[in-house]
Amino acid sequence: MKFRPYALTVSLCVLSLVQAAGCATASMTSTADGRAGYDVHCNGAALTWAACTEKAGELWEAHGYDVLERHMWGFPLLRNMIVACKQ
Repeated sequence: MKFRPYALTVSLCVLSLVQAAGCATASMTSTADGRAGYDVHCNGAALTWAACTEKAGELWEAHGYDVLERHMWGFPLLRNMIVACKQ
């Protein structure tokens, strides 16, 4: 099998595009103050903090929510927010 450096480049470009086109996701978590919460991820260059905020609003639509933590790091850009139901 012959090594083809362009194949790696194309694969990385496709992976970047797929990640950039993603949606905000969330997983349940327990917060430091004991409340049920969600760890909301809005990763990639195409998503902003607004995508995290929108997802949190969908999750806690009936009660509202408190943002307990916000983190941003790395390349490609990774963002996450810990949110809990408003007390």
